[in-house]
Amino acid sequence: MPSFLLPDAPNAYRYRPLKNGDFGWDVYALQTGLREAGYSIGAAGADGWFGADVDEAVKAFQQARGLEVDGIAGILTQTHIVKTLAPDATAKYKLPRNALKGQIEKESGNQLGNHSGEYGDGSYDIGVTQRNTRYHTYEDGFDVGDSIEYLAAYIRERFDKYSEPACAQRLKDRGLPQTDPRRKWELAQGAWNRPAYANYLAGRPMSESLKPTSAQLDWLNGYISRVTCYVQTWPSA
Repeated sequence: MPSFLLPDAPNAYRYRPLKNGDFGWDVYALQTGLREAGYSIGAAGADGWFGADVDEAVKAFQQARGLEVDGIAGILTQTHIVKTLAPDATAKYKLPRNALKGQIEKESGNQLGNHSGEYGDGSYDIGVTQRNTRYHTYEDGFDVGDSIEYLAAYIRERFDKYSEPACAQRLKDRGLPQTDPRRKWELAQGAWNRPAYANYLAGRPMSESLKPTSAQLDWLNGYISRVTCYVQTWPSA
């Protein structure tokens, strides 16, 4: 695996239309997305180089999706890659309709090579689902198919935990309202970025020192409204 370069502008999200001759983590992300969608990216595999094999794969994908066939993976082509992969993960983990669309589109704008600026702890959010480098390698963070499935599994796991009877009892003990299924799904999505706050609202055990302030809870509710705005159909239980 070659050593990829960090974005030239570390304090801004990176985006560029990807074309033959480009090199970087965003190209690596594109390669993984195409491969997961069923297109050959060449014998070298995902190596971060946009060569002839990737060019052919992009054109074949564009033709299959009814897009302009120019071999340039701009934001429309990247968005269609996400739309190709997300439904399978949604179905596999029995998520609400479009749950991943809201999460991914509001988090990264469907940019496969998304890269945040550096946080105070030296970490970055990377890839289409913004996996944080404190917990994930660059290879994992920019693996589009794996990242989408990881996000889907995480949301499902949070919802299941929030549905445990113990959560309802803790809420009752704290004099907090019970959460209905829709709210549990919302909190499961919100937990991707703010697990401690979401756990508190869902009745999961947590250290009192992590109890969120009113301002932090307001932030979470605002975040939830952004990442769940596309959800149209919710399970009944």
